Amino acid sequence: MKPIVHRLLAASLMAAPASALAQSVEELQIRAWRETYETVAWTPEANAVLNPRGNRYGINLKCTAFSGNSVGIVVERSKKSDHPVAAYRGQSGPYCAPRGVGLIEFTDGSRWLGEVANRFNNWNLHSLPYPNGLGELRKADGSAQILRVRDKDKGPYGWDVVQVVSASATTAGDPNRPVAWLTRPAAADWARLRPATGEGRVVLTCAIAANGGIRCETAESVSPELDAAALALSGLYKVDMAAEKDRVGYGFKLPFRFDPPADDDS
Repeated sequence: MKPIVHRLLAASLMAAPASALAQSVEELQIRAWRETYETVAWTPEANAVLNPRGNRYGINLKCTAFSGNSVGIVVERSKKSDHPVAAYRGQSGPYCAPRGVGLIEFTDGSRWLGEVANRFNNWNLHSLPYPNGLGELRKADGSAQILRVRDKDKGPYGWDVVQVVSASATTAGDPNRPVAWLTRPAAADWARLRPATGEGRVVLTCAIAANGGIRCETAESVSPELDAAALALSGLYKVDMAAEKDRVGYGFKLPFRFDPPADDDS
């Protein structure tokens, strides 16, 4: 990702003052992470389900001391849940414990995209991701802040803000705010619907429907097979109408990046 950031800086920021340059570097880093972890094409090496307290269930053969570098996590919720985490997708360390960079989805519709840590414990397999470092905290109303934070390390779930790098003024009344989603396609949906061959970027033009779905048609085509896959995936998006009730009919573009299929070495 560093070469991307450097090319963008060379093209547009060469004459910027030092303070603006430092802020722009962080914004470009967030953009690079967004293009990785907020695309439907991203697929983790392992998947895990956590119980309401954030602990992993029993043995998962893909989550060991020698497990891979990425994980998709879904957290079950109940009255015992004493944290706000609903899901995670991103980098991980041993035993699929989140570590590095990733996307945390919270139960109130907000999200953290950025650096994360964990409080993994071998005794109870605690595997929740915790914001820790540089990242963007985006609320359900579309407002966002780029922050540097520090995990509290112990005690209740949370973090301390070390620095506010930048903040947007986007609110629920902004007609161009990002769409608030209830559900989006999962990795399993992507694997099921992706054609066996072909690569490229399909772009759909979509509109929010009153029932919470989205109506889409192809704007930038690659092939009939990939176009059909993108349209099928778009049908799995559900809009949070509590946040978007004022935007029925709102139009937007929805891109899908289809990378080359992985080689099958078996």
